[in-house]
Amino acid sequence: MIFNPDEFKIITNSDFLKQKKKLINTISETFVRDISNIHSQELSRLESKAVTKFSSKLSRGENYLELPYVVFDHPNSFQLESTYAFRTMFWWANEFSATIHLGGTFLNENGFKLIKEEKQLKKLDAHICINQTPWDYHFNETNYLPINEIERFDLSPYLKKGFLKIAIKEDLDNYKGFLSRTKRLYAIFLKCF
Repeated sequence: MIFNPDEFKIITNSDFLKQKKKLINTISETFVRDISNIHSQELSRLESKAVTKFSSKLSRGENYLELPYVVFDHPNSFQLESTYAFRTMFWWANEFSATIHLGGTFLNENGFKLIKEEKQLKKLDAHICINQTPWDYHFNETNYLPINEIERFDLSPYLKKGFLKIAIKEDLDNYKGFLSRTKRLYAIFLKCF
């Protein structure tokens, strides 16, 4: 084995990995605490009406397009025939994002409620997924298109492909604005129930 000077500097520096672990833990704890508390009364009201039982899931990984990530789905239900989730994500060296994900019968029965929120989504600079798979979360032109660039917000193409994802992103250098925008997107998501 031969290491160049940059590689040797990396493999001999444990401080970076300790800091990374600390940051990932902080982001994870913040997602669980802050996102869980957004509209918690509204979620409780929906559960008490037996609309649904909400669950949450925190995931961490090292390889979303070769970089670490943290994902918090709250609430979520990933069933083959019906899907809904509000996903908050941190993607190392890229961005924070929040995504409304609807699929199957839940999309067919409730997706139209998002059409009514077009103006609010545009104010949030939200993006709509144009990809054929719901499992990509990057914001390049093959995956997301800004809703502000769409002439007519039409649900039919998304009903045909079986899912709809609407997302916002916050660049890392503007992370302090993320929670505020996420709260506004979350309020739109709750209107689907």
